[in-house]
Amino acid sequence: MKWSSVKTILLGMLIVMNIFVISALMVRRLSSERIPPVAISAAVDALENSGFSCDAALLPDKYITADIPSVSFYSPVELSRMFFGSQLAFQTSGSALIARSDGAELTVDGEAFVYKTEAEPVEASEERLRKKLRELGISLRGAAYSPEQEIFCCYYGGYPLLEMYLRAKLDAEGEICSIEARWPKLSASGAASSGINIFSHLPRFSEVFKHGGTVKRIRFGYALSKRGGTDIYELRPAWRVVLEDGRSHVFK
Repeated sequence: MKWSSVKTILLGMLIVMNIFVISALMVRRLSSERIPPVAISAAVDALENSGFSCDAALLPDKYITADIPSVSFYSPVELSRMFFGSQLAFQTSGSALIARSDGAELTVDGEAFVYKTEAEPVEASEERLRKKLRELGISLRGAAYSPEQEIFCCYYGGYPLLEMYLRAKLDAEGEICSIEARWPKLSASGAASSGINIFSHLPRFSEVFKHGGTVKRIRFGYALSKRGGTDIYELRPAWRVVLEDGRSHVFK
């Protein structure tokens, strides 16, 4: 047998072995990420015993692995320069900071802000809103627009940042006349969390939702919090649970 034929056979065997090993690893990983059906069934029974009706299909059947981004927010100085072109002096009102110029007003309260002018808003398309917000200097990377609610929602890695929103209006001249927002600036941190599931939060349902209820929706996302004892913001894996009667809560 020629050496070239032997090399071809050996190469083919190595390729087959590599495919087999990779396939075995993928199957193993998928199996380890899948939540056993018996665990889901037990969770449904536990909720029922606590006064909650929950379709098993609403509970995730896989453990989640998610990147955890770094988060910060626009400062009053940044926002003043965005809206007024310069750094204005702010007045305090409780926990809020307020700046005014030529009939326009900017209120900053923690990570939320509101800007409004005296102009009347008109109907505007998502495309026009995005264009004006980008010109203003607000990043819409990962943002999705909801026409029904007329707000932008923030996403990272396909998962929503719960309780983050931006609602903007344009006037007849096509300029921004109002913004209400709790809108973050995100960047990759290199950190990740794995094995995420909602089961550890199930015992708290009865504490949060008195008298039980029917679970309508369970959604995974990120929730904002402050690092213990500091003013440093961070995002944590979280779950928004909504009941049929409209009650909702973010478990984190």
